[in-house]
Amino acid sequence: MNAMTWELLGIELLLVALLAVLSASEAALHTIRRPQLIEELAARGWRGRLAGTMGRKAIEYLAAIQVAEFFIVFAFAGIAAAFLAPRLSDLLRFLFGPAAPVIRDVAAVIVTVGVLSLAAVLFGLFVPRSIGARHAQSVLLVLVWPLELITWLTRPLVAVLFMLTQVFTRPFGANPQTGALVTEEEIKALVETGEAQGVLHEGEQKMISSIFALAEKPVHEVMVPRTDMVGIDVATMPDQILDIITKVGHSRIPVFEGSADNIIGILYVKDVFRRLARGEKDVQLRQFLRPAQFVPETKKVDELLREMQRDKVHIAIVVDEYGGTAGLVTIEDLVEEIVGEIRDEYDVEQELVLPVSENEALMDARVSFEEVRETFDLSVPPSENYDTLGGFLVAQLGHFPRVGESVQSGGARFVVESVEGRRIRRVRVSKIAASPEPV
Repeated sequence: MNAMTWELLGIELLLVALLAVLSASEAALHTIRRPQLIEELAARGWRGRLAGTMGRKAIEYLAAIQVAEFFIVFAFAGIAAAFLAPRLSDLLRFLFGPAAPVIRDVAAVIVTVGVLSLAAVLFGLFVPRSIGARHAQSVLLVLVWPLELITWLTRPLVAVLFMLTQVFTRPFGANPQTGALVTEEEIKALVETGEAQGVLHEGEQKMISSIFALAEKPVHEVMVPRTDMVGIDVATMPDQILDIITKVGHSRIPVFEGSADNIIGILYVKDVFRRLARGEKDVQLRQFLRPAQFVPETKKVDELLREMQRDKVHIAIVVDEYGGTAGLVTIEDLVEEIVGEIRDEYDVEQELVLPVSENEALMDARVSFEEVRETFDLSVPPSENYDTLGGFLVAQLGHFPRVGESVQSGGARFVVESVEGRRIRRVRVSKIAASPEPV
């Protein structure tokens, strides 16, 4: 090989080294985006603070790195194909003679580009990315200035590419600048892996999964239904108000006029007690009413939780599509969707599900039918016509059931145990053993 060939190989080696630096930096940036690591970096001087800024603005720096990697790979392949492959072709002609020049040239390009590309992938991508991910903080502290320079040099091109990307992706509803570097599915997979390996407890895994479920769960699935709501008519006599408040035991009570479909405000019990503590006996409910917040039953739980936190509201009235009262929801109901049921020393214990045996349970008719399906592994498809176990029974029977009526469906038997007025209270659910197949 002549001096020119050695010079070209030296350039290729330099390009692989640059690619390795960029690959290690890219892996380090992906790793360093965790808030805890960014805080640790910030405590390591001005280089650490600059590296922490890179972690917070990872999309901008990763875009610059990827553009630089593209140019390096393009130059690497171009030199291999345009300059090194002809030299290998000359060597093959010297060894095997001048026959089949086209085949010889094609073989030279394939061998040259293939061998050099494998070396570049191994030493320019895989090895440095592994090192960058394992030693993210050290890598960024060393390469902080080169990365700043690369980002500054490629910023105009990156801006143009982002603009063009937006133009072509906007019809599909995508936005490259706000795209998540880690998807919800990846986080869920990490949580499941952490629970399987013992890093997370089962309760912690359930809480994290519940947080993601809030974005898909409508309010009507967590509300107190209208039939279970407790309210006060605004026309209630003053001498009866205190008795009702004491009996109900709630700190906030909806106040209606005429019917529960016409809720005119929320009564804060503490307001009444303050007035009574001053010795005032003539208590009129209208004097204490605070504005009620109304929300549609289709609103997602996570949206409502943010709204209630922002507005400092603890109770909201849920309305149906016709404007009637569907139920109410408290901020405690929403938090319980994450952490599970919260009880205090004054709550009356009332289990919604009472296991009788491995294949049988006594269940409240308000229990979500989806929970029933999962508990007993039923082969009943979900339906939009009902949400609860009671709704399922009414849909199956076609009429309001009486005590003792039963339904057999999806591999289980449902027996109505108790009814109150026009409401199903308790249902006994029993798993039916599959019949043995004839031999």
